[in-house]
Amino acid sequence: MEAREKVRQYLYRNVGNLVTAGRSVFDLKNHYWHVPVLCKTDRGIFIVGEFKLDQELNFVFIPTKQEMLKVLNAQLKRTLTLVNEEPDEVRQRGLIPVTL
Repeated sequence: MEAREKVRQYLYRNVGNLVTAGRSVFDLKNHYWHVPVLCKTDRGIFIVGEFKLDQELNFVFIPTKQEMLKVLNAQLKRTLTLVNEEPDEVRQRGLIPVTL
């Protein structure tokens, strides 16, 4: 089993089906696998954490669900959303309109 697949299975069982493992990268200097966690939302796909595994594919670091949710919420706050509405309607919803 490869590092990405091991992380993918862990996420599916313990977090849910809207997250998955990204491309695994092996750090030759420190001898660890780094596997990003990708989260699918209605605004796109975001990296919300990273697993670390040793050469034998044992978990060294596992981000918690709460940590990943915190990262996701911070990224969603910074992400622009395009809407096709009048600026006054956007302001009424508590948003800041930007004209492109």
